Amino acid sequence: MFFLFTALLFTVTGFSQSTVESYVKANTHPVVSINIHDDQDEDLEVIGRAIGDARIVSLGEQDHGDAPAFTAKTRLVRYLHEKKGFNVIAFESDFYSIVRAQDEAMVKGRLPMKLMKGNLFSIWTAANECTDLFNYIDSSYKSSTPVILTGFDSQLHGTVRANNYSSDMRARLQQAGSRFTEQIVPLFDYIQRYYPLHAGKVIPSDSLLYFDQIVDSINLELQSLPDSSFTKAAMRSLRGYTLQHIYMAKGDYETETSRDKQMAENLLWLYRYKYPDEKIIIWAHNYHIARNTFDAFPSRKYGKHYSMGNELAKVLKDTMYILGFTSYKGKAGRLMVKPFKVPDPKKNSIETWMAGNDPAYAFVDLRTFRSANPEDKTTFFMKGKFHTNAEAIWTDVFDGVFYIRDMYPATRK
Repeated sequence: MFFLFTALLFTVTGFSQSTVESYVKANTHPVVSINIHDDQDEDLEVIGRAIGDARIVSLGEQDHGDAPAFTAKTRLVRYLHEKKGFNVIAFESDFYSIVRAQDEAMVKGRLPMKLMKGNLFSIWTAANECTDLFNYIDSSYKSSTPVILTGFDSQLHGTVRANNYSSDMRARLQQAGSRFTEQIVPLFDYIQRYYPLHAGKVIPSDSLLYFDQIVDSINLELQSLPDSSFTKAAMRSLRGYTLQHIYMAKGDYETETSRDKQMAENLLWLYRYKYPDEKIIIWAHNYHIARNTFDAFPSRKYGKHYSMGNELAKVLKDTMYILGFTSYKGKAGRLMVKPFKVPDPKKNSIETWMAGNDPAYAFVDLRTFRSANPEDKTTFFMKGKFHTNAEAIWTDVFDGVFYIRDMYPATRK
């Protein structure tokens, strides 16, 4: 009851605040625990109310090795699944491989994590701090509402890809009657053998451009297929993958934008056709889930990168809630990478505002402020894209922020 009363009090008192700083200070809510086994969820109810009826919730992380972020997201997954009806988790991992692996798990009645190893990126599957997450997913298959896993990344890296991609995609195109099947099979063979493509090394740039033209021609052929067709979606995703490597070979800033736009298209396909009646949790980097990643940064320090979240927001609007993660101090680093010290936050930062009463973990809803103050475009600092202080109109980037006082790197199993 204390947390419910506090949450309501802060919401009422903070609503009249005219500045971002005073609003954040008045509306920062402590989160008692990030342990999935702590099932007294009063401290998470304020997050649940902020999410409301959203059909998609994006959970970010500053980097792909943030142990307490993994743990906090795991507790949030349990809460969202059990209390808010979210039954699908979409990972920043291989769209093709995970869709195929999950379908196999459902058909054969196998626990999904047995099939997901090697298809989800090992930054999560090999991290001790994600063990509870994957155990929870498997245990959910004993219930009437199992957690479904899927992926949206256009980068083809999974073991399903390594074992089956060329023969499977060839058969799909033959069934669709494509005239270009044999011409594109060499690209399928390369993809099955290599991740990434290493444009200019594994595949010469001229060859990749040629294959990209063939992929484009095939996609024109497949237009007559229903939009729900996985063959059609997989070939469109392949176009995003080839474009990413074409830009990479040129050193072009469009490398990341092409990937993010394709990830958004893949996610929308999952949302509209694969799981049209389900609520979806997105598990990804802050950098990908953020909206307004160009317009909200006056310094343009991060270049002309348009994120997946930006593309999704155009379509989903308030049916999506974007929860960015940040931290105050400590160390960070991905598995098998030397840890580095997290930079101290700037004075004019959301981290210093949320640290007021020294909570270990906390949450603030920025959507309420944005709705009440649509003309307010105040810039302030946040370590919201990486573990780097960046000045931006962060109220236009995230709907809410989950704060972690002490950051530390994930450990390998």
